[in-house]
Amino acid sequence: MCDDEKRRVEPLIDVLNLLGYEATVLDNPSDVPTFLDEHHDEIDVILLDLHMPNGTLATELNARGFECDAREETGILLYGYVKKTYHLPVVVHSVLRGRQVMEYFQNEKGVEFLSKPASSDKIVEAIERVIGRRNE
Repeated sequence: MCDDEKRRVEPLIDVLNLLGYEATVLDNPSDVPTFLDEHHDEIDVILLDLHMPNGTLATELNARGFECDAREETGILLYGYVKKTYHLPVVVHSVLRGRQVMEYFQNEKGVEFLSKPASSDKIVEAIERVIGRRNE
């Protein structure tokens, strides 16, 4: 899970742990590519906050050969990288509810989009849906 508001996701981590999931939270989007390199085979699903500080993420991704625009939302950059490099299912959540954001994810496969605030139940349902589609 990558979310810059780590304290807000702690209750969700507790719920996921109770359901048998092991969750790792990264609060710096620039740490995600290296984490994925080291642990991608242990990951069933990625939960991304759409709107986070970009920091050096775009530079990091460009250095890895993934061309991206630093003006793009951080979650969209990460989603594109995860999709192209690791083909992992993703749940994206955001306070941004713009039509353009919704439409961007609407036709994507292997992704669920949730508007914040979303209850733990809704997030768990979305996680189980994307994992289920991956296993089909």
